[in-house]
Amino acid sequence: MKRRALKDLVREVNDLAASASSPGAESRLGALQARWAAGATDAEASVSDQYSAAVAAAHDSLARAAAARAEEERAAEAIESTLGVRRVLISRVESLDVDAPPEALAAVIEEWKSLDPLDHAAARELARHQGASLFELRASLDDFGLRGDAARAALVAAVDKLPRDSALPEL
Repeated sequence: MKRRALKDLVREVNDLAASASSPGAESRLGALQARWAAGATDAEASVSDQYSAAVAAAHDSLARAAAARAEEERAAEAIESTLGVRRVLISRVESLDVDAPPEALAAVIEEWKSLDPLDHAAARELARHQGASLFELRASLDDFGLRGDAARAALVAAVDKLPRDSALPEL
């Protein structure tokens, strides 16, 4: 392979290092390495060194991108797990009949309050979807406590869904 083609290959590897989080980056690096192996038998030492440095940088970038994806997946699983607990509590409230003692609802509310705040719009959406205004309010209060004014609109919307004469301590 000519010097210019080898330099272009080094540039492609460097470009790949800069976009390592894009889909297919690992396979593209493999293809570039195969091209190098097939055509760089007579590469100058300086170009070979540049290639080695570019490949090392690409591997580092790919590793960081993989770690970031894994962390995002762990965070998504954690959110889904905490939403699952909230779904169960909402189901418990929905299963209460009109003759259920007030203590039954109070126990669920206390259990909800004991949960760690969830800084995620999915918690409010879950409550909204299931028509659980009180739980939407709790999720909005948690979010407001974590993010402040950025969550104010959601909190106001949750409060507006409750009766004005409510005796809830949250109001």
